[in-house]
Amino acid sequence: MRRACEGELRAIDAAAAIGATPAAAAASASSSSSLPASAGASAPASVAASSLVEAVSLAGAPASAARWRPVSVADVRVARGLCEEYGVVMALAETRGQAPGRPCLWVDPSGLDALQRLEDAPPLPPAASLTSASRWRAGPGVTMARLAEAGLAQFAGLPGEMMVAAWLAGRRHMNGTPGLACPPGLVSVDVMLADGALETLGPFGASGGLPLRSATGQALIPALYMLSGRPGAAWCRGQAAWPARYRLDALNPLPPAEANLAGLLAGHEGALAWIESVVLQAAPAAGSGQVQATPYPAEARALDAHIKDAFDPAGLYPEAPLP
Repeated sequence: MRRACEGELRAIDAAAAIGATPAAAAASASSSSSLPASAGASAPASVAASSLVEAVSLAGAPASAARWRPVSVADVRVARGLCEEYGVVMALAETRGQAPGRPCLWVDPSGLDALQRLEDAPPLPPAASLTSASRWRAGPGVTMARLAEAGLAQFAGLPGEMMVAAWLAGRRHMNGTPGLACPPGLVSVDVMLADGALETLGPFGASGGLPLRSATGQALIPALYMLSGRPGAAWCRGQAAWPARYRLDALNPLPPAEANLAGLLAGHEGALAWIESVVLQAAPAAGSGQVQATPYPAEARALDAHIKDAFDPAGLYPEAPLP
C-alpha cells in the first residue's frame, strides 16, 4: 500500500516539476499504483493498491493535482504520512479547499461508506423502525440518501448523492448564525489531525462529554478556548452571521446548548482535519440559517489564521475559501 501511494505522489511531483498535462500525470500515477507489493507487504494491501488506488486528472486543475480513492481508513492514514513526507496537500474531494501553487492529492472517500447502528443507542419499541432513537456511525463516504433511509430525517431534503464528509465540510448546508455551529443530530466526529493523531470531537460541556484521547487534542482544545476568549472572537460572535471561515463559535453555543467540539468542523472545507467517521442521531430538519455575512473583516482574518495554525501548522490540509 505504501509503495503504491509513494508512486502516486512521485507522479504528482514529477508532473509539477516538468509541467506535464493532467492526463499524463494521471496515467503516470495510475501505472505507479499497480506496482507489486514489496516482499514484506500483505496480499490484501497489494490487491487494494493495484485494483482500487487510482489517480485521475481533475477537470481544470493544475497538472500537479491528482484524485485518489482509498478503500480503507488505513489507506488514508498511510497517505497522510506520505503527503507530509513529499510536501503534498491532502484535500477532501467535493469541497472547495484551496492549495494554490502546491501539489495536491484530492482524496475521494466514496469507498469509505460503512454505516453502522450503534449497539449502545437507546432501545427502540418493538413496532419502531430503525429511526429516531438510533445512533449511527457513518463513514465519510456514506451518502445523504442512505442516512435518510436509515431514519435520519434531517438529511432527506439534501442531495442524495452528497457524502457525509462533504456535507459537514461544506458551508452551504450549515447554519451561519453565531452559536449554532454544530448541525442538529451531529453527536461526534472521529478525525485524523494534521500530525496523524486520532481524536474524537464531541460533547464538551459542564454536564459531561467525551474525553480527548490524544496529546495533540489535549493541547489543541485548551488553545482554542483561550482564543475564543480574545476580543476578536467576541466581536465575531456579536455579528448577525459568523464572519470567519472556521467555526470557533462552536465553543460558545447559544443557551441552553452545551459545547460540542464537532461543530468546530462545520463548513471547514477540509482545511482542519480528515473526517474518519461521524456519529449521528435523528433530529428535526433545520434550515441552513444562512445570513448575509459582512465583508471578511480584519478580526475574522486574524481569528482564522490562529485557528488554522492551531489545527494544521505545517499546512498539510488546504486552505478554506473566503466566506
